[in-house]
Amino acid sequence: MNNESKARGTGLPLLFAAFLALCLFIFAAVCLMTASRDLASQQRYAERQTAYYEACNEAELKLGEIALGASDLEVDENGQIAFAVSIDDNRSLYVVASVGQQAVVTDVSVLTWQVVADGEWSATQSLPVFGK
Repeated sequence: MNNESKARGTGLPLLFAAFLALCLFIFAAVCLMTASRDLASQQRYAERQTAYYEACNEAELKLGEIALGASDLEVDENGQIAFAVSIDDNRSLYVVASVGQQAVVTDVSVLTWQVVADGEWSATQSLPVFGK
């Protein structure tokens, strides 16, 4: 009788260890999938931010040209200059600046610095909700 109880007692811990290993494997797979999805999302975000800052730099250069009087943009009747710098296919940076004349350099003050959507919006990912 004593041998039968020992044999029965070793199977349950082995089954528990196998179940624990399976749970840890599933948890590791879920963590890996989540981390890869987060990495892809952060890379897209970094690309969008880099494009925005490049457009900001280009707009600042145009404002510098306006301040030095080296720009070919026309001043409207209100003393304002408006221009847009393309960020990507779907967004542009719209800038309106007020221009006033000083002794040597043109005084430029920014009135509007706004990102506007100028393209067609489309979802980057679709979810198969109803098995489509």
